[in-house]
Amino acid sequence: MTATLAAVTAVTAESGIAPVPVAISSIGIAVAVFGATRMRAATPELVIDSHGVVIRLIGRIHWTEIDRVRVRTIDVGPKVLASRRLNTNLEIVLADPVSVISRMDRRARLLTALSPVAGWSRASVTASQVLPHTINDVIHDMRLYHPALRVET
Repeated sequence: MTATLAAVTAVTAESGIAPVPVAISSIGIAVAVFGATRMRAATPELVIDSHGVVIRLIGRIHWTEIDRVRVRTIDVGPKVLASRRLNTNLEIVLADPVSVISRMDRRARLLTALSPVAGWSRASVTASQVLPHTINDVIHDMRLYHPALRVET
């Protein structure tokens, strides 16, 4: 262990770079990048209004483009601490997927491309994305704006 530390000290002394300022500047850069990504994440994942819904990744989906919503729970892995790991999603089944896809940016199209292959709609929101609310809260709010919304559970 001491030999390794001596070798690192010798290399940094040889190059003229002090290890402490390099470490501090690296940490500073990492904090700045992390902060910038967290600021972007401060925008809501889901917005519900009289025109429809806005999913941060996908964009605006008008009420006329939504055929129905479906609550799906999937097992996402092995048991942890004697309980199953389940993930509950609110899937927005699109009446006209082509219209919604045409408005998505390239990144959103790539990230949602495999959803139909797995039998899912491209528009889904996980329970963790709407915290501190629940999926049932979201459905309730959707029905306030669009009472005719069909819900499958």
